[in-house]
Amino acid sequence: YMGVVCGYDAGGESMFLVWAAAVVAFAMLWAIGANDVGNALGTSVGSKALSLRTAVIVAGVFEFMGSALMGDSVSNTLANEIVDSEQFESDYVFCVGMFSALLSAMIWLGVSTYFGMPMSSTHSILGAIIGFATVEVGSSPLRSPKLWQIAASWVISPLLGALISFVIYFAIKRVILTHPDAVQRSKSFTAYLMGLVIATDLMFLTSAGPQTLRIAFSPGVGFGVFFGVFAVSSLLSRVFFEYCHQSVPRDSTSETIQIKNTSNSSLDEEGFQATDCEEGEMESRQTQYATSLRGYGAAEEYFRPLMIISACTVAIGHGGNDVSNAIGPFHVIWQYYQTGSVDDRTGIPLALTVAGGVGIVLGLAMWGYKVMDTIGQKITPITFSKGYAAQYAGAVSILTATVGGFPISTTSVLVGCVMGVGMVDGARQVDFKLIGKIILGWIVTLPVAGVISAATFSFLVSVM
Repeated sequence: YMGVVCGYDAGGESMFLVWAAAVVAFAMLWAIGANDVGNALGTSVGSKALSLRTAVIVAGVFEFMGSALMGDSVSNTLANEIVDSEQFESDYVFCVGMFSALLSAMIWLGVSTYFGMPMSSTHSILGAIIGFATVEVGSSPLRSPKLWQIAASWVISPLLGALISFVIYFAIKRVILTHPDAVQRSKSFTAYLMGLVIATDLMFLTSAGPQTLRIAFSPGVGFGVFFGVFAVSSLLSRVFFEYCHQSVPRDSTSETIQIKNTSNSSLDEEGFQATDCEEGEMESRQTQYATSLRGYGAAEEYFRPLMIISACTVAIGHGGNDVSNAIGPFHVIWQYYQTGSVDDRTGIPLALTVAGGVGIVLGLAMWGYKVMDTIGQKITPITFSKGYAAQYAGAVSILTATVGGFPISTTSVLVGCVMGVGMVDGARQVDFKLIGKIILGWIVTLPVAGVISAATFSFLVSVM
């Protein structure tokens, strides 16, 4: 499919490689949809702000948007700035290495998704690229400064996301949810929170979007534009909320504090899911959490549209960053097939980003629920207000990295954000055993993907 939409020519020694790479890249995009998009939208589905079907639609629209408008920077990093192609025997051998990297990353993502573990496609593809490069010319083609910058971003981004989400949810809880008139407070403040999301989206779009939309602001002008957009968006959002929430009763108990049941799990009388952690610990977390929520009532309902709009923002950020994990390496092979060189790289064709979006949405629709269950329910119980704080913080961290051209792990960022909001209600509300397993998976990913890629590359070179 990717070969057809990009208009491949027949003939040439690289025809088989480019078609094989197209199939593997599409499969990897499917795995990204099943795993990474599940991470991005897991909080929305876990809190029932979005159904799985609606999440697929949201992902389809906004992943396309992020990939098409903001994907070039990270794709260029993966294609040009990790490995020096000039130190390889030939451009064709370099393309075989990129194919090996795509194949190994796809295999590892598929295995981890099957077992429902949130895995990083970024860790997978970078580990795979390092693996085949080391086999060919040792460590010399690795551009260490950029690689260390990327490694630092993997640590900084989740910590930044956790900090931002903790601060936002702490403020929401103290100022809105625990106030004696929480419903009225929600009605007053959610418009400003909506304006914050819209203003943030616009600023990142003008910073990292297509050249026709980019505007070079001085810091002072940039802040002025941000607050101007924030003010206008908040005013319009307030009118919108007044219209949409006239029917919300002030004293009703919101059903949204209950977590959706899934297979192999049970719900207690408060509606919270039992997970694989120790039974006593889960009961304690459920009891404390249910007690903290009884007074919130309909105030949580006002955060439903905020969760939806922040989910759209996360999808844009994810599309701009993680879609490149498959598109970047494949584009190297595509350019070699078209021009006979990996140095003459033009912009990524729009048809290729569309094909990537199709693969992502198919993966999300078919297997995405597995990872959504882990991110959206098992780390800590998610409500609309918690989900908004986690998603907005995640979007800011991901988009910041995208502007800088850093391929980061959206998985680690969003897990950090979910942990951050959980810590507001106390450490016992966070399943640290599950987080430990997830972190172990991230650590294992780099060497495993690297070894698979190195073995695949060695075999393919030997039979060439």
